[in-house]
This record gives sequence, C-alpha cells and structure tokens, in this order.
Amino acid sequence: MEQAAAALRDYELKVSYCKIYAPCDGYVTNLQIAPGTYASAGEQIFSLVDSSVWFVLANFRETDLRRIRPGQSARVYLMAQRGKVVSGIVQGIPKAVYPLGTASRGTPGGEGVFSQVQPTFDFVQLAQRFPVRILIEGDDDFRMGGRAAVIVDTRGNSDAARLDKLQSVEQQGFISPARND
Repeated sequence: MEQAAAALRDYELKVSYCKIYAPCDGYVTNLQIAPGTYASAGEQIFSLVDSSVWFVLANFRETDLRRIRPGQSARVYLMAQRGKVVSGIVQGIPKAVYPLGTASRGTPGGEGVFSQVQPTFDFVQLAQRFPVRILIEGDDDFRMGGRAAVIVDTRGNSDAARLDKLQSVEQQGFISPARND
C-alpha cells in the first residue's frame, strides 16, 4: 500500500512539472491524444486557433486592386451565418503572388513564400487573383477555413485610425505591407 501511495505521489509530482503555454487565447482543435498515451517533445498533439483576431482572405482580380486600399470598410457575408453581415476593414494587399500555372521555387510543387491562387478556367485568359486580407470586426464566434463573400466599399476613404486599432489586437500578427495613406 505504501508503495502505491509513493508511486501516486511520484506521478503527481511529475505532472506538476508539466506546463503548457499558449502564445494566444484560442480554441483547442484536432486533439490527437487519448488518456494514457505519451506526448514527446516536439510532437504536435493538437492545434490552437487564435481567437483574438479573425480575418478573411478575399481573392480579388488584379484589375480591381487599383481601387482597394488598406483602411477601407468591407462587408463580409459568411456562409456559416447566412443572412448576417459582418463588418471588416481592408488590412493589406500583397505585392506578389506566384503566376498562374507555375509552381513556386520554394518547395517542389508548393507555394513557397508567395500565395498561389488557382484559375477558374484553363482555356480562358483570366485576370490573376490577389488575396486581400480583411480584418473582421467584433467578437463573434467564427470558424477558421470557412467560405465568405466580401464587398469592399471603394468609395469610402481609408480609415487608418480604425485599422491601427484593429491591428493593435494582433500582438505578433500581420502588418499591412502597403499602407498607401
């Protein structure tokens, strides 16, 4: 009996050494461990979805980019929340994507460091799409990876103060590459 009690105290002590720190508040998802199994150092056993900031990547044609500026308001229609309009603000527009139909040199057949947006038709010359990042305002419960439609108000002026306020929520996140103020 004393041996079992000592073993229990030893396990409790070892568990007290285990600390898990997250870089942000969020949701644990894709948990890949069950009671009684061991996790090794460097082994991924779950994913953490950052809930402090949500964004949508809206693929706009290169012919439409000249009217879009960081700080402009956007309306986001999420497929998961039909009939609900979510406010957003343009955070950034990339200066580069990989050309249609080519693979990145960063990795064999992969994207490398540039985004690659696939064409809709192979036989028609299509304008290249660029992923414009739209920050979502509000603290609703969203899902990462869902689909959305975005309308950017290109008639409105850029609101740098509003954009700065939203970006301050991201502690180590994306910084707009093209402010165009």
